[in-house]
Amino acid sequence: MDNQERAIIATYNHSIQIIEYSEGKFNLVREYNLEDHVVPKEPPEWDKVGSALPDWNGLLWFVTRYGMVGTVDMESGDIHSIELTGEEIQNSFTIGEDGVYIISDYTFYRFHADDDGQPIIDWRYSYDRGTEVKSGMINQGSGTTPTLIGEMVAIADNAEPRMNVIFVKRSDGSEVCRLPVFSDNESSTDQSLIGLAREGDNGIEYSVIVENNYGYDYFFSVSDGKSGVGGVVRVDAIPDGSGGYDCIEVWNSSERSLTTVPKMSLASGLIYLYTKEPRDDSMDAWYFTAVDFDTGDTVFKVLTGTGIGYNNNYAPTILGPQGGTAYIGTLNGLVSIRDTGE
Repeated sequence: MDNQERAIIATYNHSIQIIEYSEGKFNLVREYNLEDHVVPKEPPEWDKVGSALPDWNGLLWFVTRYGMVGTVDMESGDIHSIELTGEEIQNSFTIGEDGVYIISDYTFYRFHADDDGQPIIDWRYSYDRGTEVKSGMINQGSGTTPTLIGEMVAIADNAEPRMNVIFVKRSDGSEVCRLPVFSDNESSTDQSLIGLAREGDNGIEYSVIVENNYGYDYFFSVSDGKSGVGGVVRVDAIPDGSGGYDCIEVWNSSERSLTTVPKMSLASGLIYLYTKEPRDDSMDAWYFTAVDFDTGDTVFKVLTGTGIGYNNNYAPTILGPQGGTAYIGTLNGLVSIRDTGE
């Protein structure tokens, strides 16, 4: 969404559409053709626009699966791009007022645009991409969209035997601290991290929440009562009193949130997941689940439905703007969960 509440949609036919909702219907405001700004591939492979987001300066940024990073001037329609040769961009990206944060399957970058709109690399951070596409992942490399938290940005890598949660300085891309999470040879995440910054005893403390997607490979890999490995971890970066930070694991929940992008409410202090437990009766039961941010304790679980149709398959949890309502996209359609007030 942009600042005029218009939807920005990257399409499969190499374009970006601007769509507004007015007087009960959707209207196409403008479409930008990116045909000349994708990586040429030989059939049956083809490059495609993965994500598009507006920045603070009237530019639309976009990335493509095979490593193109570009901008579109929303007024003139001028397009500029740069290719990250040999790299893939499977994740979405994040825009702050200080720059555009993009992670490929090899490297983590911050970009800005020059006066003409040409993408320029500010810094790059090379992370451990591992040796394979792990269970729960779409490609080899990080599965996280960068999470901006105050002066930090957080990602997860694809290291072995355990992936790491990593805090990096937004200013220069230098690593602050890292921590391996979950069990050996059973750790992966293809979701962005929840991030929170707050005042601590020795300065600003930073927290992230990461879920384990290991064991989810496709729809049927968790059907007939099966589930993934599970696990949800809170990792904090705490000032060490001498200008550095220590990464610590605060808690580890056993909840099995297979593929949802989790969300947190500051008002309730709860982290909202979409979970599925293994069952001997082969029933596939899906739950809207809340975990306490401070303790990691499970506060409640609400059954949303049973069967493969209630699989969310990487769709996020969305919290309603007025509170009291959550939404989850599933194979069957959209599920709404409402607070009864009891």
